[in-house]
Amino acid sequence: MARELLGHPPNTIRTAFDRERDMVGLYSWVAGILLRCGHAEEAMATIEEIGRHFAGSANATTARAGFLISAGKAEAAERLIAEAIARGEDHSRLHHLHSTVLSQLGRMPRAIAACRRALAHDPEGPHLHRALAALLISDKRWAEAVRALETATALEPSHAGAQRQLSTALAALDRPAEAEAAVRRAIELSPGDPALYRHLANLLAGWKRWKDSVVELRHAIELDPGHSGALRQLSAAFAALDQADKAVSTARKAIKLAPEEAALHRHLGNLLAAQKRWDEAALAQGRAVELEPTHAGARRQLETALAEARKARVQSQVKRPAQPGATYSGTAAELAGSVRG
Repeated sequence: MARELLGHPPNTIRTAFDRERDMVGLYSWVAGILLRCGHAEEAMATIEEIGRHFAGSANATTARAGFLISAGKAEAAERLIAEAIARGEDHSRLHHLHSTVLSQLGRMPRAIAACRRALAHDPEGPHLHRALAALLISDKRWAEAVRALETATALEPSHAGAQRQLSTALAALDRPAEAEAAVRRAIELSPGDPALYRHLANLLAGWKRWKDSVVELRHAIELDPGHSGALRQLSAAFAALDQADKAVSTARKAIKLAPEEAALHRHLGNLLAAQKRWDEAALAQGRAVELEPTHAGARRQLETALAEARKARVQSQVKRPAQPGATYSGTAAELAGSVRG
């Protein structure tokens, strides 16, 4: 039915759901379709009909607030939920949604308090313990996050995402063995998820276990060959292992996958600079500046590379007679001019 409705104009959609006006879900569904089809005003009018026809319904409040969040109106959603709570609406879904929107608005202490109220209504809901843990992690309240996740994993041992969250909190508490064990449990539960291998590789790199990090990154890349971030991680690990050529070639592979990502060009430029390959470093940093002109670090690195390249040319000319009119390449000259400009 959704596919058919997507092909009809808004007035036809309205006729279709008028036959089942008592269904809050249908109103929400149609409002979502209208929003995705670009009919924002009619979508909002549709969702407001829920409030008129189903005032006081728990489903109505959460449906309206959820729509407002999806439409980018977090402040309006928060006001709606707060008004409903003030009227006496009090259930787990409402408090959980309140927690979500408060988090989006950056009001973390209130978001955490709202999530705890949701848990008071549904203490056996593992998703609520995971949600609370995510908020606590965002607020860097690591020990509390560990407690929430231990409860979540006890309630739902097969949830790989909770094990990954647990590993993050344990690592922040400087409990590396437990953190590694948690993420390896996550991998056992979901061995086809490349993000878990990348996460483990990040942890291992943070503990300077570069060889182990390389092993996990190879697993991640095997599962997801098109992930430029994993290749960048691998390049950094090679650099830490003093495998400079592998580091540079891997960085170039990452750029081939995402040529418009400025951070990859900066990374390559830094690797080349470390090898004193100044002309190449200047080209890489120059491309990074083109893609992200406001990045001060890339501009500084570019200026350094150009200055070092000029020094190297002067030194080479001292060692051999200079050719009439000799200067550095047109490309490097253009880069130098762009920096001065």
